[in-house]
Amino acid sequence: MKKLLSVLLALLFLAGTLTACTQTIGGEMEEEALGVLIFNTPEPEYMQNISPVWYGAFSHDLTEEEWRTVFPYLDLPLEATVYYKEDGTIVELWAWMPFSAGQLQIRFWLDGFSYDLFQYGFAEDFSPVISDIHGVPVTAYMIAGWDSQASFRGEFMLGGFVFRVLFSDTEEAGQARMTEIVNQLILGGLDGLAILEDPEIPELRSEALSLEEARLDPDFGSYVPINVPADFYLDGWPHRSIDQHENILRMEWQIPSDTDALYNLYTDWIARQNPDTEPLPFGEIFWGIPSLRWSVSLVTEWDLARMVSAEDRHMYDWSLYPLEQRPDDLRRFHEIPSEYSEVFHAPLFLAEEFTFDVLQAREMMRVWPIQVMDGSYSEDMRDIFLPLERYEFEFGVLFGDVLVQVSAVAVSAAELWGMFAGML
Repeated sequence: MKKLLSVLLALLFLAGTLTACTQTIGGEMEEEALGVLIFNTPEPEYMQNISPVWYGAFSHDLTEEEWRTVFPYLDLPLEATVYYKEDGTIVELWAWMPFSAGQLQIRFWLDGFSYDLFQYGFAEDFSPVISDIHGVPVTAYMIAGWDSQASFRGEFMLGGFVFRVLFSDTEEAGQARMTEIVNQLILGGLDGLAILEDPEIPELRSEALSLEEARLDPDFGSYVPINVPADFYLDGWPHRSIDQHENILRMEWQIPSDTDALYNLYTDWIARQNPDTEPLPFGEIFWGIPSLRWSVSLVTEWDLARMVSAEDRHMYDWSLYPLEQRPDDLRRFHEIPSEYSEVFHAPLFLAEEFTFDVLQAREMMRVWPIQVMDGSYSEDMRDIFLPLERYEFEFGVLFGDVLVQVSAVAVSAAELWGMFAGML
């Protein structure tokens, strides 16, 4: 009954307030009645955020002329980006009003490519009412939110593309706004996409290499380390990729954990705990995987913003900022001045200034809280988590226009320095 009443109210509101879709660009569109949009108003049983899956190989930011051609009847201050597959086929277009109330978003993508980053879950027996807008089935939702705001979603398919319109607004204004936008999108059609076809395809490459092939790479091979410690083993294969945003060679090594040392740490910690509390068995605890990530790429302007001089130790030397431990917390924190904290955590050095002393200054001891007590509760995390100390490194070294970036856990400064042998 509640659902039927909501539908009837929406119909009455729209019938009384929406009249016609008039021309907005170039005077080419004749006045045409707006199709009435029925809003479903179910109560969500849950909400979830979905991690995006990248389907495009390259993208293009639309000019105002281009997006007005793609959306001929939308009179909105939009920004837009189109994403393509490797062969230049359009896979998705995303348009948005970043500073509008509710941050209006319009997305459409090829059928079969899902891109719903935020989903509602409704009752199993819920069946939405479908509106007919100029012959196109449209599903619209109005989900009650905080204060006077509601979340609006409009979904339909047009010419092999799935469309979704998202924003927040007051109930009355939002219904009128969604109805107008959906009508304008459908009446505008897809003819304007022709202006985005046959794009200039940038150089694209994505392939796995053996370590030997990586060392033979004409651009980055000389920056692949040769003196890799014997107990390091490659995690998968080095990966070489080129797209419009980066030109990079990535590789990662993992380091076997010292299980004897971990077991001694485990038994010592257990001996200090309440004997009535049952710990997790040693073999069931995830201790983390010591690793070393090494990437070689062409430097970018964004990278250069993190350059520091070896003389400016206050901008990269961890030892200048003592560790602070908060009550009832195993973790410890360095208080880095805010004005250069972003640079401090991943600084870049010129190769001619990079020395073993500089490398040692990047050595940071981090405490990893390892859960040993299962199902226990304590206001003091030290009763549940074992403090595992491991050294970490994060830095980059610039050789001309080639940047080597390193991120390491449980690797010594001496081991890292040996991997730079022959490069400096």
